Amino acid sequence: MMNFKWSAAVITAMILTLTSAFGQQKENDAVLMRINGEPIYKSDFLYVYNKNNNNPQVIDPKTVDEYLELFINFNLKVKEAVSLGMDTLESFKKELSGYRKQLAQPYLSDTEVTERLIQEAWERMQTDLRASHILFMLPENSLPKDTLRVYEKAMKARNRILAGEDFGLVARELSEDPSARDMAATAQRPGMPGNNGDLGYFSALDMVYPFENGAYALNVGEISMPVRSSFGYHIIKLTDRTPAMGKVRVAHIMVNAGGAADPTRESEIISRVNEIYAKVEGGEDFAELARKYSDDRGTAQKGGELPWFGVNRMVPEFIAAIKELQKPGDFTKPLKTAYGWH
Repeated sequence: MMNFKWSAAVITAMILTLTSAFGQQKENDAVLMRINGEPIYKSDFLYVYNKNNNNPQVIDPKTVDEYLELFINFNLKVKEAVSLGMDTLESFKKELSGYRKQLAQPYLSDTEVTERLIQEAWERMQTDLRASHILFMLPENSLPKDTLRVYEKAMKARNRILAGEDFGLVARELSEDPSARDMAATAQRPGMPGNNGDLGYFSALDMVYPFENGAYALNVGEISMPVRSSFGYHIIKLTDRTPAMGKVRVAHIMVNAGGAADPTRESEIISRVNEIYAKVEGGEDFAELARKYSDDRGTAQKGGELPWFGVNRMVPEFIAAIKELQKPGDFTKPLKTAYGWH
């Protein structure tokens, strides 16, 4: 997080320099380098270096060589963006305006940044979200032309969804998150159905920060614009927003659903599940029933008790059912997940 804050400050200063100084003819100023034939002056680099490195509130001072490498790479990217016409995009103009406004404000100190982020995280931890996403992977240091190409792919997917296509089906088709599609069984693990982009429930600090920001900004049912993270671009759909569950401890009885594709076998499984549920409703001891009937042998001998967990540790169907329980001793109706019946 600290490195990110430093980078934003450096890039802000660089963009202002590029837009206000690089186009001017400078007398008696040494040319430090040329990019696409255009001069980059020594004074421009020194302005950026001194502004950031000599400020006691800058969190992560850098050497001249480190600044120079960043300075060169940044200029190359800006020049390429201009050559591709990206500098005429409204989003580019808004971003540039934002940078200028930031420069008019004092730099945030490390303490101020930390306090703001702690307050933000605490506020978000009062709410659990459930969201789905479609991921278009993109390396962090991609060229502008590659970034634009992936962004346009993400926008096309978003437009399909806004036009009425099912989010899960589009995720299954396009998402580069492999969990969106079915995974075949291997010698090491059983097959698993795809999640169609459903990430389940989460809270603050469970996801990478840009994704968290994008998700918490949505209302239930809304589809985000493309959100850039270290993984690439995400299209996010918020599907639920509930008061925070916190950490809970529950017990379950699981009936393995293996072979349920066979109608006869499926009927037998459902009958068994309903039989166990009737015993729970009838007041029989839950722990004893778990020891006798649960196929989750890791918890059966503990009366079905699972370790303490939060919203991001279980499949969303399981969490949604738990959230409906009001008090200790309450139990759910039978529910099916990818792992079986509970």
